[in-house]
Amino acid sequence: MMMPLAKWLESGGLMMYILLFALAPLVALSGLFHIILANRKSFVQLCFSLALPLSSGIWMTTVFRSRNAAAIADALPKNHLELAVRGYPEANRPFELALVIVLAGLLPFTLGEIRRSRKSGRSARREQESLEQGGHVGG
Repeated sequence: MMMPLAKWLESGGLMMYILLFALAPLVALSGLFHIILANRKSFVQLCFSLALPLSSGIWMTTVFRSRNAAAIADALPKNHLELAVRGYPEANRPFELALVIVLAGLLPFTLGEIRRSRKSGRSARREQESLEQGGHVGG
């Protein structure tokens, strides 16, 4: 089980390890903070932490695809098809991993937003009840 995963990560280069061991924990921590705090700052933090691996994955996929195209252009004409069939799926691996990280990060994003909407709904109801009873809002 570990060997295919290691080969899959190895073919994506250093960026795969950065995505897996640096940016995935960043998304996980930001998602956890957003679930716990459920405020606008944690929302913005989680949005940036979701955008970072996605943009990194897209950027590295673009770099790897251009390298693959250069390698195909330098190869013998009879090897062009074989290099294209092998190279382009390998070039897409950083984007695939980044997409998995972002999709996993959408769960805490959704849970935090549900919690934030419920929290703001409760505070609005308390303010309305306070105004109806003749009190004033604020200290």
